[in-house]
Amino acid sequence: YRARQVIWQECKLREPAVAIEYEWYDGLRLYLYLGNDLSRQLYVGGCADPNEFAFLDRFLKPEMVVIDAGANAGLYSLFAARRVGPAGTVLSFEPSEREFLRLQRNIILNRLQNVRAIRVALTDEDGEAELRIAEDHHEGHNTLGSFAHEGVELLRTEWVALRRLDTVHAQEGLTRIDLIKMDTEGGEVRLLQGARAVLKELRPLILFEACEGALRKQGSSREQLLALLREAGYLIYAIGSDGRPVPAAEESGGENLIAAPAEAPLPGEWCGDLSAGATSRQEEENKVGEFKPAVAYWNQRQRLAASRDRILALSDAVDRRTDLQPFQFAQLMAVALDFHPDVIVELGRGRGNSTCAFVEASN
Repeated sequence: YRARQVIWQECKLREPAVAIEYEWYDGLRLYLYLGNDLSRQLYVGGCADPNEFAFLDRFLKPEMVVIDAGANAGLYSLFAARRVGPAGTVLSFEPSEREFLRLQRNIILNRLQNVRAIRVALTDEDGEAELRIAEDHHEGHNTLGSFAHEGVELLRTEWVALRRLDTVHAQEGLTRIDLIKMDTEGGEVRLLQGARAVLKELRPLILFEACEGALRKQGSSREQLLALLREAGYLIYAIGSDGRPVPAAEESGGENLIAAPAEAPLPGEWCGDLSAGATSRQEEENKVGEFKPAVAYWNQRQRLAASRDRILALSDAVDRRTDLQPFQFAQLMAVALDFHPDVIVELGRGRGNSTCAFVEASN
């Protein structure tokens, strides 16, 4: 670590930047430019965004379609390309000329045929705008607004193409988008405002950054960003203390978040515990032996928390809370989720509260 730190510091003083080939996950290789922020994380520290990549390792499957908004040198694009395979597609958007050329070099280096690099900034309008390019040491901070962090200096500006994701969706004729990764240095609200049709019709999972300082530099806020996603029918997850997603509170900390469609919450086994003191071992012990509805309610508490808005909406739709209170609705769902039956036979369904609970659990 100390030796690499010394090398990195020395290379930071040199121009042009020293590029090395770096071996990464799954035999992927990428060009690192020693002296910048990304190379400090990977070459010196050994990893970048470990929790996010651990999550994507579980989520991404062959044939998926991924949008990488703010691709930089392409870490997420390369990783996704490996996971979605030849039948999948990665559309990688990067407006900065410097980062776009590095992205292309990394795609070519790995001989990836399922990644398309597009030199465009995804936002809420189609047109052009001036992009502020950060100096070489902080290349990940290029922005359509102002730099959010102190010490980041302006290298130059570039006029870049702007596109709405809805426009790309229509032009490309996309029938599915499984994942959107957003890291646009404060432009996340504008990106989502230009993707309303995609969010409504295709319901992708969203991995995104919510940096209050960067958002404010572009006239929005973290509160506005999370409200926009919740209004679109998404559940918000933060990264918990054990590195796994947990349902996020309104004021939840952390900048890297996950938004999942309310109709498809993250599986409970992917998530961390809501309370720092509980252990998954205790849950496994609870499942051993005779099936108990009360234990099922405890085991499924994370899924129920993530499904809260759905449960209340379904209860309101049936409009017969005197037959089944929302907490009882949740209890029925927990029983079905934990027992995992092949068939549910319902004898006497009234207005349909319990039918909704069982169907929601089955889905």
